[in-house]
Amino acid sequence: MKTLRLTLGILLFFLSALTLTGCGSRGSQVTPTPTIAPPISEETAEPKPPDPLFAREAALAYMRTNYSELAPPEDLAWAEAEVTPEGLVGATTFQYSAGDWLVTVSYPVVAPEALVYQVEASDASTGFHWRGTVDANGEVTEESVSTGVLPSWAKYTNDDYLFTFSYPDTWTLTEIPGGEEAPGGISANGVYLTQGPYRLVIQFKSQVETTVLGPSGRPAGEIEERGTVTFFEQEIPKHVIVFEGVDKQVFYGERVDELEFYMQLDDESKQAYQDIALPEELQAEVNQILGTFARTGELEIPPEQPTE
Repeated sequence: MKTLRLTLGILLFFLSALTLTGCGSRGSQVTPTPTIAPPISEETAEPKPPDPLFAREAALAYMRTNYSELAPPEDLAWAEAEVTPEGLVGATTFQYSAGDWLVTVSYPVVAPEALVYQVEASDASTGFHWRGTVDANGEVTEESVSTGVLPSWAKYTNDDYLFTFSYPDTWTLTEIPGGEEAPGGISANGVYLTQGPYRLVIQFKSQVETTVLGPSGRPAGEIEERGTVTFFEQEIPKHVIVFEGVDKQVFYGERVDELEFYMQLDDESKQAYQDIALPEELQAEVNQILGTFARTGELEIPPEQPTE
């Protein structure tokens, strides 16, 4: 019996040891912690490409806030056209037209965060003209504004060349008989408008006439391209002669169907050339005048006669 109890005791001892060993083994195990992926860093937003519509809407919102009675209404349907002069590198220009309104947005090719849009807006029916900038964040800075409503516009109609245009009655119109020399050394059929010291010559001819349009020479300065203006419902380039950083002369030229036109804006005062300057407001008004040109009929061109 003693031997049996001893044997059972030894077995119990070994069983207890095994049990403790198993418990200790289980207690030393470390439960693997789930691997947590590092937080996904927010990717830097890609720079937005240039958006002239963004600049146009920011400028229009500014005008509606500050010039509610003169600003364009929100329900206008705008027509868009890229009018960047051919061959111009480093800048882009878009124009938006709706009724009597014309909005021009220009911007350089720079980093998106440094982009600054140049915006001009004008209403040919009232004479309202606004100019300013819009930065990449939509911040609007006003540079100039002309809010004076033009009292009335006169109308000129040419029954020989079948076209018409309107102009503010603050200008005086004089016709140039064919062959006579107009101020500025221009000799051809045409008219010129004067307002104080400023003179806008408008010269025209049919495609069968041999008259040469334009002046006999140019004043000192560099010729710069300044976007486009509306003329007979199409866009034509605007050229400016700049001398020592000041606008001295503006001219335009275009062929419309069977007619050819040349327009030139000068200061005809007797002051020294270095003192002459053509204000932005004056140039904007001339742009509005050119925007009213329209055809009243199609000019009949006689067929070319065979040469002997």
